[in-house]
Amino acid sequence: APLWAFAAAACVFLAGLGSYGLVEQSDARYAEIAREMHVSGDYLFPTLLGIRHFHKPPLIYWLTLPGYAVFGRTEWGARIALAVMGLLLAFIVYRFARRHAPAAAPWSVLFFATMPAVLGASRILTIDLLLTLCLTAALTSWYAFRTGAGGRPSLVAFYGAAGLVFLAKG
Repeated sequence: APLWAFAAAACVFLAGLGSYGLVEQSDARYAEIAREMHVSGDYLFPTLLGIRHFHKPPLIYWLTLPGYAVFGRTEWGARIALAVMGLLLAFIVYRFARRHAPAAAPWSVLFFATMPAVLGASRILTIDLLLTLCLTAALTSWYAFRTGAGGRPSLVAFYGAAGLVFLAKG
């Protein structure tokens, strides 16, 4: 894979990730719920300000926890999972483009990473990018299975990604 495209996408997703506070209400709420999970050690029953919070499935909170463990309970730690999700999405786009337009595949990564909707979703801790990642993985896995490119592992990946959609949004 052309590494320059992924290096540029990583720079786009990581640049300024922790340089501003938790400004949007969902951003702050999800970060606080994950912080309370991290502090209490209770990963099954999310709380917000000490009150049980079962409004959303827990996948986004669980994905935020490694960032807190590695980078501390900061804005950077809260949002690093979004950068990883963005890179995973860019990889899925690259693999799809490599199959259908090999010469354009590296450029598709760069164009994808700089799309305003993707860039905006990678800056605010919400479930939007996670849901997009899970749905894109499910759809491309189904496509690979139906076209005969992936075989049975693609079907398993489809059902796994569809299950993650449920854990992401409900």
